[in-house]
Amino acid sequence: HESIADNGTSLIVRSQHKIARINRAIGATYQSDGQYVIDCRLVQSLPTVTFIIAGQAIRV
Repeated sequence: HESIADNGTSLIVRSQHKIARINRAIGATYQSDGQYVIDCRLVQSLPTVTFIIAGQAIRV
């Protein structure tokens, strides 16, 4: 399963189905430009999302 993560921004590109599942889990809102947003004031209450990159667990 291929993805793109830009470590210089908040951009993560993945299949629409997988990204939608993650965004539902964290309560993000879909925008008409194709991006999801979440209120930064909620960061302390968000669950940890773990990505596996080259065999390494990256927790966000």
